[in-house]
Order: sequence, then C-alpha cells, then structure tokens
Amino acid sequence: MSTANLAAPVVRWERQGRIARIEFSSGSRNHFSTPLLAQLADAFEQAEREPEVNAIVLCSRGRNFCAGADLVDGQEEPATLYAEAMRLFAIRKPIVAAVQGAAIGGGLGLALVADFRIVAPSSRLSANFVKLGIHPGFAMTYTLPRVVGPQRAAELFYTGRRLTGKEAHAIQLADRIVAEDQLLDAALEFACAIAENAPLAVEATRSTLRMGLLEALKSRTEHEAAEQLRLRTTADFAEGIRAVTERRPGNWMRA
Repeated sequence: MSTANLAAPVVRWERQGRIARIEFSSGSRNHFSTPLLAQLADAFEQAEREPEVNAIVLCSRGRNFCAGADLVDGQEEPATLYAEAMRLFAIRKPIVAAVQGAAIGGGLGLALVADFRIVAPSSRLSANFVKLGIHPGFAMTYTLPRVVGPQRAAELFYTGRRLTGKEAHAIQLADRIVAEDQLLDAALEFACAIAENAPLAVEATRSTLRMGLLEALKSRTEHEAAEQLRLRTTADFAEGIRAVTERRPGNWMRA
C-alpha cells in the first residue's frame, strides 16, 4: 500500500498513576495502517514491561476513534497488518478503550482489542465490510460474536448497519455510555477501578478468561486474510468502494 496520501501515525504514551494512557492520531479520520498498529504494539509492550502499570487506556485524538483502513488511497497487506494486530491481542494487562465518533470496519476491530469500550451518544460503530464488497477482518469474526453473541454479530456483519452509542451500549458492544466530553475521564476511571486490585490476580483471571484466544485469533485472521485477498480482486469490491465514497447503495454484479 502506498502511504503517500496518509498522515504519518503518531502514538503517545504516558503513565497516569497505575494507568498507561496510549493515544494515537493518523489524520482527520484516524485511519489505521500497518505502521500505526506497529507503533501501538510498541507502546502496549512498553506498558506491559512497566511494573507500575496495571491497566491501559486506549484513546485517539480528533473527532473519530478510527474509521478503519483507507481503502481509497491504497490497500494494506492483510497478513502483515494482522501480524501487528496479534501483538496487541497478546498483551496481558487489561485494556479500556475510549471510543469517540466513528469506529468503523477495522476501526471497530481495533476497539475490540480492548476488554471494555466507553462510548458517547454520538459514537458510531459499524462492521460495514459487506457494504464495501469485502470480507470482515481484524479477527472480528471471532471477537465480535464473543462480545455481542453470534446472532447479533451475524446481523451486524450481514447488514453492515451503523450503531449509535446508545444502540451499542444496549447490545453490550459498549460497557459504558457517557457525554462526549467525559469519555476519557470515564475510561480512566474504569481503568482505575481495575488497577487498584492485585495485578497478578487480575492478569491471571484475564488469562483464564482468554484461554486459547491467541491461537483462535491467529487461525481466524489467516482465513480472513485469504478471503479479503480473494474478494479484493472482484468487480463488486471496486463498486463497493465507489458506492461508499458516493454514499449510495452498491450496484452488485456477483463478479
């Protein structure tokens, strides 16, 4: 993928008491890329090594949490991208995400790396892959059903519909809903409620709850990557990009 038209990603790391606050930015819509995920993974692993850190808050700068991959200006290599994503999933410490604005496609997948998600009424969450003519990725075919259940996940994948923050909270895709100007404070407060407990016990409990997760995610992303590469060559994918860019339904050709 050419990144010439994408803003260079910036990831900032700071410790606030026993919380590592990790903030990223990559342009107005915070599109993700392999370089961004690599920087995020570096920051997460740094927090992992800090004995004073018991929990992580993931947040972004700007109007949108993450609007997914930039499919207009280029295409990521799925296998390389998901290798960096696996580094995020491998972190042992609990993660809380503050999700403002759009968390769309793989941007929602990034939010699902976190154990918990805090949203605002104005947040917009969508697994819109079928509207683009592409297969879901970022291990979302595994992570989303674990959070909302298989039936609800199927609905979200098959329709690609967009949820408000209130709707996401109602189906437990989000764990708290607060005013937008309180998002970060609410995420930090949530993380502090975790971090005040015995860290070895928290991490051991989290590890048990996630037993077998990494192996399952690696297997699932291998399949997702193969399907994305197959569908990326179709006329329907090209039409999906045009349709979403032009804000209209797709004219599908099954080709």
